[in-house]
Amino acid sequence: MMLPFTDGLVPTTHFDGEMSVLADRHYSRQTPGARQFCPNGRKLVLRNTAGTVLFVWMHQQYRRDGLIGGYHCTLFRNESNRLSSKIILEAEKLAVRKWGFQPVFTRFFTYVDPHRIKSQNPGCCFLKAGWRRIGVSKSGKIILDKAVTNKLLEERGYVSGPLNPKCRCGHTLSDHGQHWLSFACFFCQCEDFQ
Repeated sequence: MMLPFTDGLVPTTHFDGEMSVLADRHYSRQTPGARQFCPNGRKLVLRNTAGTVLFVWMHQQYRRDGLIGGYHCTLFRNESNRLSSKIILEAEKLAVRKWGFQPVFTRFFTYVDPHRIKSQNPGCCFLKAGWRRIGVSKSGKIILDKAVTNKLLEERGYVSGPLNPKCRCGHTLSDHGQHWLSFACFFCQCEDFQ
């Protein structure tokens, strides 16, 4: 894979072999060695060019657990010298650039399993990036989130992406009616909405 020369994060796919190996070292990895390392759905997979950072967002509008949907960090692994909190802030901007602002405020959230990491302060890097602890899940994971008004995001330089994203074949979400809720294109069945 040809990657641009940059110190920041760049988009990749959920089949990136180099990132699959990095994902294998994350505690949440369910099937080490599998080619795909992300769940199905609308996702943004980010990496650095050195292959030492992996960040995965899932766009979850509706949730079964009753929490408000938003941009869910499902996997974050940093083996670089860069501060994790700075990587999180950059990843937030890229998620907003791809999917746009949510109505009224934009929410980012993640779960951290305090029993499977070595840190004495689980989720510290997220807290340093302005997130907060909002509770504990039924499985004992710490729930962290960051809900920010869209006006404040604009003031901080976040650029909203397209309000009506297109799949890789050019179909927009509004072309789909209610079918887009499955996050698969009704016309061509692809799952890659830009």
